[in-house]
Amino acid sequence: MLKLVILSIVCSLGFIKSAKILAVFPTPSYSHQIVFRPLIQELVRQGHQVTFITTDPIYSKGSAPNNLTEIDIHDQSYQLWRKNFVTAASVSYNGMAHRLSVAFEMLSQVFELLVNTKEVAEIIQKKKGNFDLLLLEACARQTLAFSHIFKVPVIQISSLPGMSFNYQMVGSSTHPFLYPSFLQEKLYNLTKWEKLQQFFYNYVVSEKVLIESETKENLLLEKLFGSDIPPLYELANNVDLLFLNVHPVWIDNQPVPPNVVFIGGIHKQPPEKIPTDLKHYLDSSSEGVIYMSFGTNVLPSALPPERIKIITNVFSDLPYKILWRWDNDKAPKHSKNVLISKWFPQSDLLGHPNIKLFITQGGLQSTDEALTAGVPLVVIPMLGDQWYNAEQYQYHGIGRKLLIEDLNEKSFKETIMTVINNSSYRENVIRLRKIMRDETQTPLEKAVWWTEYVIRHKGAAHLRARGAHMNMNYEDEASKHRMRKFNQDLKPITLSKKNHKYHIESSKNFNCDEFSSYAINCTIDAAFIYNSTRMSPPSPTKINDWCRAIKHLTNCAIDWNTDCKDVTDSHFNEESIKGHIHVVNNICDDEWFLIRYEELEVCIEAASQPWEFCYLTFKNSVEEQKNITQEWTHYEIHFRLCCARARFRRCTLETLFTLPPECSHSHAVTLQKFSVVVSEGSVYQDCDHNMMYENCPGGDPRPSSAMLRRLMSAEILSSASVRQYGSSITALFAFK
Repeated sequence: MLKLVILSIVCSLGFIKSAKILAVFPTPSYSHQIVFRPLIQELVRQGHQVTFITTDPIYSKGSAPNNLTEIDIHDQSYQLWRKNFVTAASVSYNGMAHRLSVAFEMLSQVFELLVNTKEVAEIIQKKKGNFDLLLLEACARQTLAFSHIFKVPVIQISSLPGMSFNYQMVGSSTHPFLYPSFLQEKLYNLTKWEKLQQFFYNYVVSEKVLIESETKENLLLEKLFGSDIPPLYELANNVDLLFLNVHPVWIDNQPVPPNVVFIGGIHKQPPEKIPTDLKHYLDSSSEGVIYMSFGTNVLPSALPPERIKIITNVFSDLPYKILWRWDNDKAPKHSKNVLISKWFPQSDLLGHPNIKLFITQGGLQSTDEALTAGVPLVVIPMLGDQWYNAEQYQYHGIGRKLLIEDLNEKSFKETIMTVINNSSYRENVIRLRKIMRDETQTPLEKAVWWTEYVIRHKGAAHLRARGAHMNMNYEDEASKHRMRKFNQDLKPITLSKKNHKYHIESSKNFNCDEFSSYAINCTIDAAFIYNSTRMSPPSPTKINDWCRAIKHLTNCAIDWNTDCKDVTDSHFNEESIKGHIHVVNNICDDEWFLIRYEELEVCIEAASQPWEFCYLTFKNSVEEQKNITQEWTHYEIHFRLCCARARFRRCTLETLFTLPPECSHSHAVTLQKFSVVVSEGSVYQDCDHNMMYENCPGGDPRPSSAMLRRLMSAEILSSASVRQYGSSITALFAFK
């Protein structure tokens, strides 16, 4: 009898009714797809009916199990990805924001391709499948559209640690230095200046890219699924669980709510036999073997020729055999101790006892495989999370980092020999492996258990943290959301009828008190165009859109001020409106300025990032004072804001004088006028009249007279231009 009871309990715990699962993973990168495969295969083995939309099918056509349907979008998606992302990718960290933007743009193009694929279109149109669960790729936010279509529980799976929007979605704690973004370049022992730099690049530049991309993705979803589809920040509330392909130790034990599950190392497979010829090569090496591979998304052939030459020269001078993964048939000239191939069985190869070192780009999957094999590392980061991982290598003592731009023969050889000859690196790899493996379940067992948990309970909303219900998007998006939700029974009205390009909605009885601090928050479209370029000059091709947005916001603010005059601080609103009118008059309606502005494309690109640093400092000063009072004409507030404005001007001027040769003196004059006008638009008041700038915190913040003379002596300006423009420059500054 007891045996029957035990058997019934085991059966009730170990089995679950077969579920219908739709899995959508659109990133065309094998290193991403191998993370998702094991879970799909195990769910199929457990008897679930799985429809798998992927760029890398597991099985050849017609050979998949009966309960697995694979929809292959490989060819077109990889063509897009390689053409626009892999080949365009810079290997320097300075190009991170650009690469991130390109990656999100490519994901949108791949998603549109996916949706228009015949098999997927049928699933969407006919709701074919009646699914019980969605498995969606976490970094591809567009896939959340399927949660709107099928109204079933959702598990997001990341092949990486979480992006900022993933953590915001689940209400997880974030901190720029305690729990930095996995896109951050430096993590530990930062100076104050380095902290400021990292904060700026990752929480200003990267977040700006994410916001811009989200807006574009929302427009794409409306195009593909109609205007009724909610925005992404609302769709994110449909997510029940988030799987992260990382061990908590690797992200400094960042606290997460219970609906975040760590599955780091899920892609690892049981070892297989190494091909005979390769095994002989490894066995016959008396000194040992170094393996070098830069993964699937970095093309070694695209590296700068001088760096390739450095690598081949160093390899020829080493006593070890070298295995080097190359991406095409045109391998570089190399010494006899180097074997080059387009493919190696990396995971199995690393497990051979003669492997002394793994030279890697620092991908997460490669890192897991090196840890499993107990092999120390030299990392040359080139994409995405690889700089973050390189920092972790050094923090945990499992390897050393080299930057491709700093690579030379001396540093490369010394780093290789140090990691091989210092046994502590291998010992630390083994120590870290033991820590990461010491769990009650394997990553795959954990992922399967939690997947079936969601199926059993028809969701996991009860695991969501309270913070997950908070909207963490930028303020304009939040304002729009509040207006929509204020009273859905009331018909929206148009606040400004002077520009029909932008769609403006608000509840008829919107609460004016909510908007007393920002009179311009009336339309997400225009506000986004304005705010997204405010921290750096818009490119010449975007200046007209930028100006249309400012004009529209000015009209909207005037209407808002009129409607809310009795319940808002009208003086504050009127000062905001004056500031916007000032920008319109002195930039957007200044034809001569706009003509000169068209010459600035390359210069603006060079100036963009340091410019944003100047604006961030200025904006923080303004926000600090605004939180004290909305009465900007109060003497103390007036004084501090004027100091901040002058400091912003000096910062941008110093930036322009230290920029590369893409920026001439003439360009500096034009861009400086832009910075002055925009700062006056933010703090509209007479700052230079009877101001004692020498009493500003930190001393007189104004540009020195020498700097201004240099600005005004731009040789390229004609005398007529100087007459027209020079007087305005003089008026913009009070000389020290």
